[in-house]
Amino acid sequence: MIERFKKSISSAQSVAFGTISMVFFSLVSKFLGFFREMIVAHLFGTSWRFDAVVIATDSTTQMIGIIVGGLSWMMITVYHGIREESPERAKSYVFELISSLSLIMMGIGFLLFMFPEVIVKIFAPGFKGKIFEYAVRKVRYLSVLPIISGAKFLLASLLKAERRFFQYSFAQILFNLVVIPVLLVGSRRFSEASYVLAWILGEFTLSVFYLILSRRYLKPSLKFFDDDVRRTFRLSLPIMFSSSLYAVNRIVDKIFASQLPSGRISALRYAGTLVGVLSSVVIANFLSASYTELSEKVKSGDIDGALMRLKRTVSISIDLAIPFTFWVMLMAEPVIRLVFQHGRFTIESTQLVGSAVIAYSFIIIMNPISSILRQLMYTLEKVKILFLIAGSSVILNALFDWILMKPFGHAGIAASTSIVAFFNMMMLLLFVRRMGFPSFIPWKRFGLIFSIGIMIYLIFLWSVRFMNFTIWMILGNSVFFAFFSYVNKNLILRIIGGVKKYIGRG
Repeated sequence: MIERFKKSISSAQSVAFGTISMVFFSLVSKFLGFFREMIVAHLFGTSWRFDAVVIATDSTTQMIGIIVGGLSWMMITVYHGIREESPERAKSYVFELISSLSLIMMGIGFLLFMFPEVIVKIFAPGFKGKIFEYAVRKVRYLSVLPIISGAKFLLASLLKAERRFFQYSFAQILFNLVVIPVLLVGSRRFSEASYVLAWILGEFTLSVFYLILSRRYLKPSLKFFDDDVRRTFRLSLPIMFSSSLYAVNRIVDKIFASQLPSGRISALRYAGTLVGVLSSVVIANFLSASYTELSEKVKSGDIDGALMRLKRTVSISIDLAIPFTFWVMLMAEPVIRLVFQHGRFTIESTQLVGSAVIAYSFIIIMNPISSILRQLMYTLEKVKILFLIAGSSVILNALFDWILMKPFGHAGIAASTSIVAFFNMMMLLLFVRRMGFPSFIPWKRFGLIFSIGIMIYLIFLWSVRFMNFTIWMILGNSVFFAFFSYVNKNLILRIIGGVKKYIGRG
């Protein structure tokens, strides 16, 4: 069994193995991430300084994500095409792409260092006085992050393109193993600024580790922006534009939230992080592993195989996401109160974060479907459509932020995000159908599972008023666990069977 395991991690891995690897190490990583959030909540709560730190880190990471996000997805598609013709050329291509991107990231870092005031004014126009000055200093500290994170994203994509899912997943653990000790030690001297230091050191460690893991797929080259690199950037431009518009959505959210009392930006950040951590444990990892197979099948002309992969991925994502979404909605505030409410994280903090989590929760259902549809667009290089959808979503997001913020505060901003996510999903579905693809979403099953989920949610939401809270928690979690297990019974049995088969062959 040990030899078989060594052979598996030293060779390209299947989507099934990749999914299992990602899920296992993601569980460990997300547990550490959850523990990290507990520490952050205990140390900083929803203070005005942490609001400033959130603005500084978000503004920096969003600028990086605009450029690197689409580029890393498109790199996989271009890389597979080059590798089919010349594996050696593929190695040089990745090195040249990383080198070329590093020059751009150095420019971004220079802008962050020289003009942090402009960045803060764009992202948080409501900041004045000491909170503005505090955020400006943190943006300047983060000016080293672009070149670090840029290389990290591309090296991670290279590992996924080579089906090194095990190595990619294992590396995810390192980030929190670095961040957590830095927070615990650094917070005594640097307070909320220790979060910035921890983030930089975590990203740097991850980048170095990815480089070590992927060095066999790299061949040094002194070329910059050669034909293949320029083609990758050109194909990524519509994605970058659409990503910039999605970033504008987040900027708009921050603009509105900065007008609210202190703590609301932090609450939205905690809520978004929690929903992201919980939903990515299984769903996002399955999508990430499946994208490699989807890209390979489309590039090889196996359209039927690509459609089969799409159907399987969407079906499993729906089965996982719907029960989980309603559980998150029901248990948001009790779980936050139990896990986070200590130190500087007060009862008010619990209420602020809980309401935002509920408003955000529906994106757990919609994002997996939208993600696989976007992956299809990337693979087919039909990325201009994404730009059109993103542009429309900016207008809708600003409109719903303005409408919902007055009656619901920061929770209205979170709800606006869910509404826009629904719009994006429906528009993507419409364009995919117009491209001639058959429907690969099981709508009847979707409706049935959704109806059962909302019925269970409403029953327990009503019963909490008169039922003993401990009994209510036990029953609620038990019913949702049974619901989740029943809906996903085939997947669970396949995973168990696959693990037994894998162990048996050893």
